[in-house]
Amino acid sequence: MLLSSALTKPDRSDITPSPPPPIPPAVVVPETAKSAPDGATTRPKSRGGRKSKEDEPFVPSSAKTPRNTCGKEWIQNNPQGTVRQFTEHWNALSPEQRHEYTKAGQKNKLSAQKS
Repeated sequence: MLLSSALTKPDRSDITPSPPPPIPPAVVVPETAKSAPDGATTRPKSRGGRKSKEDEPFVPSSAKTPRNTCGKEWIQNNPQGTVRQFTEHWNALSPEQRHEYTKAGQKNKLSAQKS
């Protein structure tokens, strides 16, 4: 008999539950992009003190791609140009303009194969 009374749940109807813990203050999330006056967005500066690769000088690769063909021409007119500046230039080109560099790149490949 003692064993069965020890296994039954005790009567806890007189115990009131404790209130939930207080809610912490709202966390402020910083903006990831701020709107510039001209409507463009700017990215926050990195805090590491290291320069981003996008801020390094643009040096076109020797690969015969449309992008590099354009880059070789662009860097002649923009000798201090950065990777970011060239990327903006490349992304602003129309499909027709990019196609011209595709044709020029194919000509460069053919002339490189003949030599």
